[in-house]
This record gives sequence, structure tokens and C-alpha cells, in this order.
Amino acid sequence: GTPAWSLVSQFSPRPTARFGAAAAYDQAGDRLIMFGGLFTPGAGDLFDDTWVLPLNGGNWAQLSPSGTVPPRRRDHSMIFAGGKAHVFGGWNYPSGELNDVRVLTLSPTPAWSQITPAGPGPGVRSGHRAIYDAPRDRMVIFGGESGGVADETWALPLSGAPAWARLDDTRRYINVPRAHFAMVNVGGAMVAFGGFGGGISNYRNDTVRLDFTATPFWQPVAPPTAPSARRRQDGVYDAPRNRVLIFGGFDPTYPHPTGYLNDVHAYSPAADTWQPGVTSGTPPPGRILTGLIYDPIRERMLVIGGYRLGTVFDDVWALSLTGTPQWTQLFPTGAPLGPREGHAAIYQPIQDRVIVFGGYDGSNFKNDVWALSLSGTPSWTQLFPAGPPGSPVPRAMSAAAYDAEANRLMVSGGRFSNGIAEGVYDDVWALTLGPNPRWTWETPPGSLPGPGRRYGHKMVYDHAYNRMILKGGTNVAGYYGDTWALTWDLPTPALVSLVSARRERGVARVTWLVPGNE
Repeated sequence: GTPAWSLVSQFSPRPTARFGAAAAYDQAGDRLIMFGGLFTPGAGDLFDDTWVLPLNGGNWAQLSPSGTVPPRRRDHSMIFAGGKAHVFGGWNYPSGELNDVRVLTLSPTPAWSQITPAGPGPGVRSGHRAIYDAPRDRMVIFGGESGGVADETWALPLSGAPAWARLDDTRRYINVPRAHFAMVNVGGAMVAFGGFGGGISNYRNDTVRLDFTATPFWQPVAPPTAPSARRRQDGVYDAPRNRVLIFGGFDPTYPHPTGYLNDVHAYSPAADTWQPGVTSGTPPPGRILTGLIYDPIRERMLVIGGYRLGTVFDDVWALSLTGTPQWTQLFPTGAPLGPREGHAAIYQPIQDRVIVFGGYDGSNFKNDVWALSLSGTPSWTQLFPAGPPGSPVPRAMSAAAYDAEANRLMVSGGRFSNGIAEGVYDDVWALTLGPNPRWTWETPPGSLPGPGRRYGHKMVYDHAYNRMILKGGTNVAGYYGDTWALTWDLPTPALVSLVSARRERGVARVTWLVPGNE
């Protein structure tokens, strides 16, 4: 028909005139629920009353719920679901903006209660909007104001244990440009900590997480405390204890040389907490750009080489993780590795050894490959892989990951300088680690996009989706906050079962997972 306004209720009792109230529709009861608002702008005449208006011909009625009535407010939001009204945020005098969640249960008798969602959530705000997402039984809020205008989207499930989750693209807040950070595969997800984005004010100590899904996204985690901001540290995953361990790095708030750290910190993904590591024994000198390895057989963390205030190390240290963690220095036999920093290092479980590639010895960039056997007395052996002559070219601060199914070391990017020319690389190499190790160039075909030249980035291998995930880094143009995946697709997966056949017949493809600051 012809749309026309009609007045629903004009008789007393009715609410005092106001603005900034929040209202929601109770479909089952065919009624309007309203709470709060403001009468006189600037005078602080805020309301905390609750009213109900039946829409089938009845009149306004004020409710007197039991429980703790929420503080007076205006410009809050309200949704109605499951017989309950949910109020979020708003503005209160003298507290200012709020971010509490209050619940009004209407049956059998009206009662107010408060819920405290777990984890990080939207900050205090007013003037935002909220809807009820019925298929997923959750409240979704967008925008708002608190000293600035927000453009975030958050969701709060209304069943089970309540916990806020970001829904929108968080790259501007989480996927900030950074290099020289720690990033660890924790099984089904990866966790990144700290790093550097250029300038003394851009040392970071935030923790972010990316779950391995078909379309992953970064999300913040908010432990109550965290290690100090730092760069050029690294991390490992201590699977038996489900924790991330980081070692060392550089913190500019300390004077030289104490800014080169040798502390250990542990992050629990399950509890979302950082704890400083308590160790015994004499620790290695503080340093950066180490090779950091988790030895699963002996449950220990290994520190190989690194740099500290003009010194490039060639030592090997072990931190046992059973009982009270204890530091000991190892003295491998065999030909010496030699001093190096910024080298790539992975653990190869098939042969129980560490593989080290490249780095910088204080004078020259390297492209040699070494193996540190861990069974019995540790021993260094240099490997001489086949492949294109001189490949990969010498470099340091490349990213490395281990592809366990194909038993190969993956290397991406890195930096080279000889005092005259400087190079930053965007190539990807694979070192097959069978009886006859061989380098191959894993270059995406055609003109597909790629992450570009960079160093100081990090990489992990996601076996569930048969892809390598790369994040961040820097080059002469600046710092990156983007995330990429190099995926091996199968043209005929049902006909291919062997790992070797899968790798030979697969097609490399680059996917831009999480755009940001590119």
C-alpha cells in the first residue's frame, strides 16, 4: 500500500522525553524494550530506566528489574535475543565512555546481570551500532567514538563461554609493518611477537596469532604482561608444554651492551600469558640474529651463533627444558661452522640434525650449508648440494621453513652487501635433504604476484594446506606488514599419493592472504 506514519502511543504513563536511548524489538512478545538516554544536552540528566511498549495496542509500562541496574548512560546499543536484552557500551557521567555488557532477562521476572567476556574486545565507546546475527547467535557491533571515530567490527557469541572476536580486516591495527620479529608454528596456527618497524618508537612487544584455515586472518592476543619491546630475536615451539619460547634480541631502552638480551620468555597460547623463563647455569652472552632450534628428542632449545656489539659468535648453547631449565655450552666436533649471524637454521627430524644455511661472518656473506648431528657427540659436517652453480647466492637474514613431508629446507629472500653494491632478494629456494641434497629454484610460474624483495621476514610451513606462509620484512623502500602464501596445488590429487610425485607434479601458486601496508 501507500506507506504512512501512525502514532503508536500517546497516553501516559510514558518515558520522559530523551535522546540517545537504546531500544530493541522482542519479536516473540511483539514489544519494544528501551533503556537509558539523555534529557538535557550537557546537563548530565542521564536515565537508567527501562520501559516496555507492546505493539499490539497496549501502552508504555516501566519495569523495575531486580539485580544491579546498569549505570546511567546514553548512545549505547541494545539487541534482543533469546528472551534477553543485551546492552553494550555508551557514555556515562562522570565515567565517560563504557564497554561493559549488561543483560536484561525478562522472564519469569525482569532482572539485570553483567557478563565479562574473555580475551581482548572492543574498547570503550559510544555512538556505535549493534545487530543480532541470528544464524550465529551473536551480537555484532560496528564503529563508535572515544576520542576518535572507530571503524572496527566485533562479535560476541550469546551462548557458551562469552568472548569477543574481531570480524573485519585488522591489518591496520595488527598487521603493522615489521621486520626482525619472532614467528613460530604452534600446530594449527602461528604466533608472532615483537619486531621493528623503523625508528626508535617502532620497537614492538605485541603478540598476534594467525590460525591455519582456508582463509586465515590475523587476530590480536592480549596477555596481561609481555616481554620488553625488541627486535632480531627468534622463537621456537616447545610442543610438550604447548608454549612459545623466545630468546635474546635487542632492546634500545638499555645502554650498550646490555641492550643485547639473553633472557628467555615463554608464551602459553592456551592461557594467553607470557612468563619470564627461570633458568640455571651460565647463559650465553646476550645477542641477536641467532639460529634458534627446538630439539624435540632431548627437549631442549639450541642457540647457534649470533651477533653482539662487534662480535660474531660461532658457539652452540643448549637450554634443557625438563625440570628446572639449565644452560650448558656444547662443543661440537668436526670442521668448525665458523662465526655467523643472520643465518637460516631448521631442525631435520629424519636424521636428527640441524641444517644451517648462509649468514654473515663479519666480513663476508655466505651461501654454504652445514649439518649439526645431534645424536651422540654433536658434530659439524659441511654439505655440498648439487644444483645450479653458485645457488643460492650468498645472503643473510633470509627466512627459512622446513617442509617435513618432502624433507626439504625452504629459503626465501635475504640481504647481501659487499660495501659497494647491495642486494635484497625475492627468490624462493628448496634444498632437498635426502642422500643427495640438491638446490632447486621454486619460482612461481608466469606473472603471478609475489611478496617482493625483502629480508628480516619470517616463514612457516603449513602442512594441512600444503603451503608456506611468509610475513613482514624490510628492504631499502621500507617495512612490510603483509602476509603471503606459496601453495603447491595438485592437478590430479586423486591419482597422486607419493610425496615425491606430489612435489614434482605440483604447481606453485602465490596467494596474497592478508593485504596490509604493502
